Amino acid sequence: MPLWIMPAYIVSGITLLVSGYLSYTNKPFCFQNQAIRNESIRLHRLKLRQFDLGAKEQLNPQEEAEYAIYKRADKKVLLIDKVLGIAVLINLPMLFMLMISSGWALNMPLYIVSGLLIFLGKPIFINWIQPRLPLCVTNQSFYDLDLIEALYKRFNGLQLNEEEKRNIDHYETEIRWNRYHLNVLYIGIALHLLATILHGVIHLFQS
Repeated sequence: MPLWIMPAYIVSGITLLVSGYLSYTNKPFCFQNQAIRNESIRLHRLKLRQFDLGAKEQLNPQEEAEYAIYKRADKKVLLIDKVLGIAVLINLPMLFMLMISSGWALNMPLYIVSGLLIFLGKPIFINWIQPRLPLCVTNQSFYDLDLIEALYKRFNGLQLNEEEKRNIDHYETEIRWNRYHLNVLYIGIALHLLATILHGVIHLFQS
């Protein structure tokens, strides 16, 4: 077994644990309570209307300050998500090589379960093409101003047409899948930590 595998596994494992914890404590706004989610979407709508439509609606100073807080939180969540993705991309192959070369899979099947859950919870290829978004809406993909307007109309009790209803249904389906992926990922990271602790205890008593 190459000497660099274990250090790479340890460093990426620590990064995985830290970024996983930060991801858990800094969830995207679409996973927050409805009041926070609606307010972030309302402010995002105003900004999009300014930039895309040249609308005259302006944010007052309090709203500008609030929107700045949301955007900083957005950048933080996206950064954590990318670091988490890199950690998974490095850690899982290292874990696989260690399980094969050192017999970890036979001695500690919990590693297999945790690795599988992490892989399912953080599908790397999908996340790098279309990363999770803190507001779960953006004008840089198929979630454009139409979706923002539909969501804004819904939480203000306005009538929705069929296309707007379909856009919202698609949006809410993706949020449910993102929440599922995150929960599976967190469980996988927790099991991986447990497996590492148990492996260390077993190794300590055997030595």
